[in-house]
Amino acid sequence: MHVILLADRLGQEVAPIDRRYSPALLPIAGRSVLERNLDLLVGRGVTHISLIIARDPEWFRARIADGSRWGIDLDILPMPGERNPREQIKRLGAMAALPAPVLRADVLLMPEWFKDDSLAISEQAMASGAPVCHPTSVTDPSLARLHWPELRDNPGLGPALLASLSHYHALVMQALDADDSGLTPHGERGVLPGEQDLHHVYYAAGATRLDESRLTGGFAGITTHVEPGVLLKGHCCLEQGSYVEEGAMLEDCVILPFTRVHGGQQVNAGILFEGEALDRTAPHWLKDRRQAGAASQRGVAYRNPARPEWQERILAALITLATRPFGSRYKELRHRLRQVQDSRMRLFGALPERSPPPLDRVGISSAGAIQPPDWRATPDAFAATLEAIQVGQTPGLRGAIREAWRLRQQGKQQ
Repeated sequence: MHVILLADRLGQEVAPIDRRYSPALLPIAGRSVLERNLDLLVGRGVTHISLIIARDPEWFRARIADGSRWGIDLDILPMPGERNPREQIKRLGAMAALPAPVLRADVLLMPEWFKDDSLAISEQAMASGAPVCHPTSVTDPSLARLHWPELRDNPGLGPALLASLSHYHALVMQALDADDSGLTPHGERGVLPGEQDLHHVYYAAGATRLDESRLTGGFAGITTHVEPGVLLKGHCCLEQGSYVEEGAMLEDCVILPFTRVHGGQQVNAGILFEGEALDRTAPHWLKDRRQAGAASQRGVAYRNPARPEWQERILAALITLATRPFGSRYKELRHRLRQVQDSRMRLFGALPERSPPPLDRVGISSAGAIQPPDWRATPDAFAATLEAIQVGQTPGLRGAIREAWRLRQQGKQQ
């Protein structure tokens, strides 16, 4: 059976983890989302997969190679990200032999979305709008349910959608829950070589005894290390290569691969990634940066200080109408007011803009439409130090030059 998988998300919803991981490669207790999806599909008779990705092709090839680990033929096809599924399938050309199942591989495929041991879509999947379909042609309207910009706002799919950091954390906790039979800690293929459950890895990892850590379930990947004196509570997932220093207190936490947790860290229900502790206090924990409606850098939501308020835009429009009868006299002002109406600059308020500083001063300009550029000079400590050195050395330098000149003139006279 041939299946087309879409994993073309760019990953902005799970920022800042997207710096390293595509959503399809996010680890869940030792196995990535894509690997768990492949486990599910291979168990239902899939033999050939066309995987459409948008980023990090080298990471996908390193993780899943050509699919020989599952005994299938797997083609990795880089394409533009988060496009309409119809466009993506058209780019496949002859490889898209429809009718064939088309699924999203950057969300966690749930067994209840299918009937029995086949890929027939269940009634629950149809009711919840799950990203699975069996199109008969490229123009099939069912392909629209796989378009990510519309799919990411679907609240009926829950954490399996991986549309925020909270979704990812909830999925890992679900995988570590011993009472949950729908999502096992190590995937359907069982424990990989070198990976053990946290109940059996403590003495090898050098951690405190299990009764002192108060864990109800956990996971530790290959080459993890937990120093004595670490307090772990609830469900904790230590991915491959993670290191927890003595004194750390973690409860229901996910430690991403090759992350070092310092001894002073105290995190409850969070994600630790490259020195950052991400928990429910983060403004982007429940929503991704585009859903929050604010510009952001790597998931840290903030309001752009250069964006004017709606009152400023209205006032700029009124001032533009009032100055129009004066012709070209206020042409430059109207140009700046037009930028305010287009949300490119503020009407009031100075916005600091760093400029290349001269040797002895640091200039700061304002960027308001009403105020002209205002340069304010402030002393530079580095330049002041240089000036002090010059003042102290100049007299001696002048004396040396004067003496050299005198000796030269004296030699000429002789």
